[in-house]
Amino acid sequence: MKLWLMKRGKAEVRLAHSRKKRAAVAAAAILFLAMEFFAGSCTTVKNSGKPAASDTAGSGQTESAQTESAQKQTDIDPLGFVNAEMKNNTDLVRWAKLALQDRWGYVLGTFGQVLDEPLLDYKLEQYAADVSPEENFIRSHWIGGRAADCVGLIKGYVWYNADTGGIDYGAYGLPDVDAGGMFRLAAVKGPISTMPDVPGLAVYIQGKHIGIYVGGGKVIHAMDTEHGVVESELSRGSWTHWLQVPGVEYDAQ
Repeated sequence: MKLWLMKRGKAEVRLAHSRKKRAAVAAAAILFLAMEFFAGSCTTVKNSGKPAASDTAGSGQTESAQTESAQKQTDIDPLGFVNAEMKNNTDLVRWAKLALQDRWGYVLGTFGQVLDEPLLDYKLEQYAADVSPEENFIRSHWIGGRAADCVGLIKGYVWYNADTGGIDYGAYGLPDVDAGGMFRLAAVKGPISTMPDVPGLAVYIQGKHIGIYVGGGKVIHAMDTEHGVVESELSRGSWTHWLQVPGVEYDAQ
């Protein structure tokens, strides 16, 4: 009985710490958005998840295509998470591996939703210049499965609600930022040469692209419309920086 009470007490302390950190992230996000607004450069687009044009480019790395015809897998099982109640780096890695395993597609402005006809029609209207040229490919490869753009792959995890199984736009204190905005919002970050070997860190190509380091020298990222979510060698990319994703708890190293 005593041991059970001790374990319960520790769990409650961790949960309280997580809530305090989430509140701090939310406050920092509000301050960040205010600064962006008054500087005359807003990096968020309401209800879009759209990276700025310079943040949507793929890394240019050679990848094996993820476009074979296959049964679409769209289920996300929160029972596979280490802690569905607290956003953490271990479960961010699990999220990325699920996206890779289930062959998520790439559509600009998406963040892990199931890509049905109404959502695609909305993105075609919202980002006509970027999505319309890819419409035929998207319809033949990604309809019916989940889709994300590069920063949307990360935002989808942070916004994922394990209780409902849905993705709650703008939840858990993380605003709808592009890849550059996520990097600027991160409190812990540095040049790629200083990156610790911590799975769940994000890796960033300045002004262009973002992905998730999953350990073992590998990165999972939503590359582009043709390839969708892929896995790359960290050493083969042109990553310039690393960062802790805002709103995600990282194990002490």
